[in-house]
Amino acid sequence: SFLNAIQPLFTAIALILLLVMTLRSIQAARTIDHNVIFGVICGYVLIGYICAFVVIAISWSYPEAYNIPGPMSNLEAIYYSFVTMTTLGYGDISPVTSQSRSLAILLSILGPMYVAIIVALMVGKFAARKETGK
Repeated sequence: SFLNAIQPLFTAIALILLLVMTLRSIQAARTIDHNVIFGVICGYVLIGYICAFVVIAISWSYPEAYNIPGPMSNLEAIYYSFVTMTTLGYGDISPVTSQSRSLAILLSILGPMYVAIIVALMVGKFAARKETGK
């Protein structure tokens, strides 16, 4: 039904707000400490969960979107999201429709890009700290 498809999108929006707050705190940090490291990990996990809820919404709206019978369960969606985001791609759950394939493309770009950008940001903060002698 419509509510089954829309509820995961509201959850994804709430998680997006948490992700934005997390990324802002990482960016604002002057030094790299355990809070920044945990924030980076939480950001990655949040991206995976956000996309899992979008996967759930797609599978409710388009039951044929993935090569599994019926809508995806929460666990299947989380599994699919992280397997795709890490570009591991076992292939046991595959996107079939253009909507699900578009999300798969986004996930496979987002995962490595997040890691690359965060590592660059952290190296920059570490290098700036070394230059100032703090």
